[in-house]
Amino acid sequence: MRDSRPEFVVDANVLIDYWNSDITVLTLVSRIIGRIHIPDAVLENVSTLDAGDCDQLGLTIVQPNLDQLLEAGEKRGGLAYDDRLCLILARDHGWLCLTNDKALRTECADAGIEVAWGLEPMLSLVAQGALDVADAESVASSIHESNPAFITKAIIERFHDKLHELATG
Repeated sequence: MRDSRPEFVVDANVLIDYWNSDITVLTLVSRIIGRIHIPDAVLENVSTLDAGDCDQLGLTIVQPNLDQLLEAGEKRGGLAYDDRLCLILARDHGWLCLTNDKALRTECADAGIEVAWGLEPMLSLVAQGALDVADAESVASSIHESNPAFITKAIIERFHDKLHELATG
């Protein structure tokens, strides 16, 4: 019987954000919500994380097949090679693409691929009682501090509002 939980492919920006704040959140996501896949090309762009770390954290490294690699080698919009791999893997496997990259989100939406922002899985963890509101706020604030250009104060404020809606029911 196939697991009905969603599976995710994660891009470099989300992986780096969690590495810089609390990478164990992705372990919780993978264990509780749905498996997280990291294309090997994405992992190559995150110099502080390696295959051993991913294995220890319960994150699955994926090696695309030859057809997927060749397709990713073709230019597509303004996407980088590793982002094209995320899109192709999400499409081919029915995975949700976890990204904050607007170009990748747009290409995924155009291809009918479900996407989520990097902070969204923490909302699910809080809703399921697997992560405290205070811990989610702390991780989000840390992500903002390390990546303020893309995870803006306005994004953090909306995230805090959603967390408090969950907490007050």
